[in-house]
Amino acid sequence: MVPSLFTENFDYQTVDDLVHGVLGNQEILGNTMHVHVVEDGYAARVTDFFTYKAVSTDVLEKWAYPFSPDTEWSNENGISLVSFGNKYAVSSKLFSKKCNLGSNVVIGDNTAIKYGASISNSVIGNNCIIGANVSIRNCYVWDNTVIEDDCSLTNTIICEQVRLYKNTRLLATSKDTMAMQNIDFVLGKGVHLGPNVTLDQPVLLTAAAMKDDWGEPFSAYESKGESGRAFNFVQPTEESSDDEGDGDDTSAEEDDSEDDAVIPDTELFYNEVLDTLQRAEKENISADNIILDINSLKHAYNIQINEVNHMVIQAVLQRPLQDISDTATSSQLLTNLKPLLKLCVHVFKNYYRSDKSQHECLLAIKEFVCDQSHDLYTPIIGQVLMFFYQNDILDEDVIVKWYETSLQPGKFKTQVSKLVEWFNEAESDSESD
Repeated sequence: MVPSLFTENFDYQTVDDLVHGVLGNQEILGNTMHVHVVEDGYAARVTDFFTYKAVSTDVLEKWAYPFSPDTEWSNENGISLVSFGNKYAVSSKLFSKKCNLGSNVVIGDNTAIKYGASISNSVIGNNCIIGANVSIRNCYVWDNTVIEDDCSLTNTIICEQVRLYKNTRLLATSKDTMAMQNIDFVLGKGVHLGPNVTLDQPVLLTAAAMKDDWGEPFSAYESKGESGRAFNFVQPTEESSDDEGDGDDTSAEEDDSEDDAVIPDTELFYNEVLDTLQRAEKENISADNIILDINSLKHAYNIQINEVNHMVIQAVLQRPLQDISDTATSSQLLTNLKPLLKLCVHVFKNYYRSDKSQHECLLAIKEFVCDQSHDLYTPIIGQVLMFFYQNDILDEDVIVKWYETSLQPGKFKTQVSKLVEWFNEAESDSESD
């Protein structure tokens, strides 16, 4: 069941998206899902630089025990504990007596470490050479890598067959390293840097230029020392490929393509949902057919499920504003809104089933009213949220948490506070009874 749904809904990027989206929004009654809940032990998935570093650290520090470098569960190369402080190595016969190994270090087979080298919180692969007076901190060095004398590295992933020539320094000075998720430098297979090169900003480097669909290089060569061989990694975009492919078109066709690119798919999707709601009101279309239309639009415009959750509620709030005058009051707006809310109860329940999707709904409401300056909704927002609560669309706990963590002081929060106070009073009354 799950593989077929994942195939039909290819726009979901991860299994988590699938579970929250497809399984949450489609009728799957009569089907069985088998689940095994892991109550102890260690489980993690490496999906990016941050999790790569986090899982590696857990293994080094034995938080993932028995999955540690010196146990039978994970030891295939004869790694053993050489001293206290989680220092592991296959053999120390190629280590200089004057080298300094800090805590949480793994050294692979046939790796040489020369005089004055300092290594901490790092993993060094097999067949590597670490030169004299080299400093390595929070790094992951793969097999067959050479790091010559007087180099300094921090927060770096070095792939296979990389060579750093003398006095190469990778030391990020920027405080904003979240873009690289705690890994500042990534050197792809075969990259050469140096000598006498210093990198102080996070970067990903490859040994060959990135090429587009036409085989043309589009990543610029970076001079990284006299012996350097490195290109900045550039993620290709659909826009750049489209522009290159249309180079022989006429100017009129280019103008048409530019006009098409002006309106994003999300905006087109939003406008289509508005039209669907307007048609549903006029033709008395059922909620099931509204959901069917929205799901079809979602696939047509390749919209992610969290964006759907965001835009559906905003479209519902936008719809009555199209039919009232500029001098209308909040009471008149609420009168126009109520029939649409009742029509869409099943729609809301279809998209806002989990706590996460309900939180996305509340954030979208706040953005629509406050950030997009639809102030006419502010006096009636408490009544709108009460409707969602009474119809089992939004849970009390989700509303209260959103109120406490996501709202800034102001008129909007003051109106929401009345609903929260009502929650507290109702809870007090039930406890007294």
